[in-house]
Amino acid sequence: MSLADYFPSQIRGLPAFDGQFDAFKLSAESCDVLFGIYPAGTVIAPHSHDTDNVGVI
Repeated sequence: MSLADYFPSQIRGLPAFDGQFDAFKLSAESCDVLFGIYPAGTVIAPHSHDTDNVGVI
């Protein structure tokens, strides 16, 4: 089973995010909402963005 299969069909039906990680992209006014997919044990090195990014686990 793919990790993407754990998302409800409404999220799986969103366009794929074209970036450095697997995600579904929900466009919204003045922002993008990404439903990311990270396997257990994934380590994300400290980094910065030119935008305001917020992660929810």
